[in-house]
Amino acid sequence: MINSHLKGKSKSLAITSTFRLAATSVSGNHTMVQFHEHVISELLDEPSGGIGILSSVLSFSQLICSLLLLHEPSQGSLLILSPSSQSLRSQISHHLQSSDESPEVAEITAELPAHHRLPLYSSGQTCFITTRILIVDLLTRKIPVTSLAGLILPNAHSLSETSTEAFIVRIVKSLSRSVYVRAFTDKPHAMVSGFAKTERIMKVLYIRKLHLWPRFQVYVSEELERSPPEVVDVRVPMSKYMVGIQKLIVEVMDACLKEMRKTNKVDVEDLTVENGLFKSFDEIVRRQLDPIWHTLGKKTNQLVSDLKTLRKLLDYLVRYDVVSYLKYLDTLRVSEIFRSVWIFAKSSYKIFDYAKNEILGGKLRGASMPGALRNHNGDHNDPEGLEEGAKKIPPLYFYALERDEPILDMLKPSVIIVYHPDMTFVREIQVFKAENLSKKVKVYFIFYEASIELHKFEDNIRIENGAFESLIRQKSMMMIPVDQNLNCLGLNSSDELEASSSQNSITRKAGGGKMSIRKCRVFTGQELIFSEIFATLKVNQDEPELDKVVRVCVPSEEGIVESDVRDENYNTSAVEFLRRLPGVNDSYYRLIMDRCKSLAELALLPAEKLAELVGG
Repeated sequence: MINSHLKGKSKSLAITSTFRLAATSVSGNHTMVQFHEHVISELLDEPSGGIGILSSVLSFSQLICSLLLLHEPSQGSLLILSPSSQSLRSQISHHLQSSDESPEVAEITAELPAHHRLPLYSSGQTCFITTRILIVDLLTRKIPVTSLAGLILPNAHSLSETSTEAFIVRIVKSLSRSVYVRAFTDKPHAMVSGFAKTERIMKVLYIRKLHLWPRFQVYVSEELERSPPEVVDVRVPMSKYMVGIQKLIVEVMDACLKEMRKTNKVDVEDLTVENGLFKSFDEIVRRQLDPIWHTLGKKTNQLVSDLKTLRKLLDYLVRYDVVSYLKYLDTLRVSEIFRSVWIFAKSSYKIFDYAKNEILGGKLRGASMPGALRNHNGDHNDPEGLEEGAKKIPPLYFYALERDEPILDMLKPSVIIVYHPDMTFVREIQVFKAENLSKKVKVYFIFYEASIELHKFEDNIRIENGAFESLIRQKSMMMIPVDQNLNCLGLNSSDELEASSSQNSITRKAGGGKMSIRKCRVFTGQELIFSEIFATLKVNQDEPELDKVVRVCVPSEEGIVESDVRDENYNTSAVEFLRRLPGVNDSYYRLIMDRCKSLAELALLPAEKLAELVGG
């Protein structure tokens, strides 16, 4: 007992030390946060795999990179199903390139010929592969599944029973049960949409372990709050026209939602303006309307499209300048005037008017500035004095973050100015500060006061926390079958299991029924055609009478069928006694009744006759 405990302890210590080595390689010069180590250790404790639902505070790409560094080629090839977004793939590649021990990672796409793909599957290295290529190679038996170590699925929230990823896992598990499956997602709100979505995803991936890592987890919160960055809020007041436009757009959204409620085909509890501000609202509406989409009219379809447009208008209000915003409004007026519902609302006309007034007000304010500058130049017309007081503006460098590169790790800034606050980027700043404890970081948050933008930022945090609380409750009540990972649990030995399976097999029971019932017909086929078979058999046949069925099939408390319609042919008490004899089952008792007139005659039969009687 002590030796086994020491062996398990030494194994965990080996995993931890190996992970720390990999963490040092990934993190470079700065210190890697400790809760990343806890996450990886928890994942590695389950050899058959698991699903990890992470908060946006966790560096999703860095965790996957750590798993790649811990992978040993001797275990087999590790396949990463290429994520739909190029950003995650580029982040993983960046972490691997910046690590001290960068493993060789191949990318398998349609451009790679089949004869070049086959050696990669058996090489034991890590490969990015698209789902289409993988499913084709699996169905054509070009992949030696026994040489695979595991599968990593980065977008667990997008999986379903009919997805290609689920089909891939089902084929792989049917060919080799030793292949582990690890799925990840950093969108917890998407895992609670629909009925028992997390449990259904675990079922299709044959996973029994669920790992939850929210922002309020003890390890995470303690480490991030140990040395937080200095935060300065800069609240910019909105102009009166911006406030008016924002209020009018919300009114138009509310009117569109009221029209959708009149269809009586959607859940009205989810149709609120607060939910309409987020992209997840489209998924909520689509989930409810997809089964009945063909029955909806043009007006309902257009209302769904209008809500997307109005959400963009709210977003662009604080992101675009007034000229670009009005130009976008004019484009909408031209393109959607014949089909849009919201554009004919009374409030929509005021939106265009307020946008024009915002531009005109800016021009009037700008027109008075040259005169003021002229007066200023007339009073102080000394170019030498201006040159003496002038100071150099520090150079500005603009980075296009289209590929979501880890700009914080590259530049290591001490001052960060954040406008248009995004929860994911805010969490990245927190992780960056936790990884660089000795560095002082000052963060300026610039946002419009009393704007929808600030409301969305606060709601994002509330939605994520609510999603994790719901997942924690689901996990405590989740009933996962013990054979979900395709293992079998039994208390019999192999010999007893084989004997019991042969005695209770369907073919044996069918054969016994055929022997006891001379006109018995055995049907085999798929479940979908059984209803048609029964409908064909019942053609020109009378429907069963309920009172006779009850009299035949429902026994009394003593086990004797009362008022049986077969009383005139058989003694029901003797029949029930016969059925209780050892070795007599439903397949044989009718055959015995046809060949023996009484129980006394049955008792006098020798063993050879009895064996011949039951067909064995």
